[in-house]
Parts: sequence; structure tokens; C-alpha cells
Amino acid sequence: MRIRTLALVLATMFALASAGPARAVLLTLDPAAQTVGTGASVALDLNVSGLSDFAAPSLGAWDVDIDFDPTILSFTGAIFGNQLDLFGLGGINGVFDLGGIIDIFEVSLDLASDLDTLQAGAFTLATLSFDAIGVGTSALTITIDDLSDADGAALGALASGASVTVTAPVSVPEPGTYLLFFFGLAGIAALRRFALQG
Repeated sequence: MRIRTLALVLATMFALASAGPARAVLLTLDPAAQTVGTGASVALDLNVSGLSDFAAPSLGAWDVDIDFDPTILSFTGAIFGNQLDLFGLGGINGVFDLGGIIDIFEVSLDLASDLDTLQAGAFTLATLSFDAIGVGTSALTITIDDLSDADGAALGALASGASVTVTAPVSVPEPGTYLLFFFGLAGIAALRRFALQG
């Protein structure tokens, strides 16, 4: 009985050791933090990593919500990456601005075998654009609604958001202000010289 138990424990340990480390799929917004002035444009890349390079599992579909503060940032658009449309034949994607929540998704129409053999293990899903409209800091958080491999099986994943700090613009004097200041100093110097001569 002890030999059988020992053999079972050793077989389990060997199986776990040969299975290799578990993959952690991760969705991130990059850069994780940035500071801009009001009126500036802000770009954030929604990235995926932790997939296999040119092997299963690859990504076949994704759907996420990104929450942000609509009093600080105004969503202006998204450009999708090309790793779910490897041959440029099109796919199904969309983005909806729900007033503080962006619902964005993509479904590949490529064959699972093509995704498994041609897709990189880390890439940009989409680049999101915003305008900075108010002063403050907006957290951007990711909620994963769906993340599926090329065969449609769910992928477990973690998400890491970002933050954007918007500051008031620094007041820079107009060139005319410097000109008035220069003429004022010149006038004071001329009056002083005139007073000393008189």
C-alpha cells in the first residue's frame, strides 16, 4: 500500500513539474499613469500579454468595459489592432461610449489554426483616445466581460488599469506683454536720464 501511495505522489509531482508554469493572461492600459494639461489629447493602449507566441492559446474574442471620469476625460475614439484580423479580411468589432464607460469588443473571423500559429503572445488590442476636459485625476479601470481563445473557450485573465491627471494650463504671457514691459522700462530709464540732466 505504501509503495502504491509513494508511486502516486511521485507521478503527480512529475506531472506537475512537466506541465510548466501556468500562464497568466493580463490586460493592461499603457501608460499606467500620465499627466497632461486641459485641452490636451490622451492616448492609451489596451494591451494583452501572457498568451503563447504563435501557439495555442491565442485570443479569438474579447469584450471589456473601461470606466473613466467623464468630467475629466472625453472619449474621442478607438483604433483596433491587427492581431485578430491577421489577413486584413475584416472582423466584428465595436466601441460604445456610455458616458463614463466605454464598451469595446472584437471577434476574429480568422481560422483558429491561423490564430494559433500566427498570433503573437502579447500585442495591442486597441488604442483609445480622449480629450482632457477638466482638472483632476481620472482612474481608468478595466472590467473583463469576455476573453476567449481561438476555439471559443474562456480564458482566465487579470486586468490592470491606469490613471490620467489633468492639470490647469500654465499661463504664458503674450508677446505683447513683454513688449509693453520693455517699453515701460525704457520709459523709466529715459525719464531718469532726463531728470539727471535737468
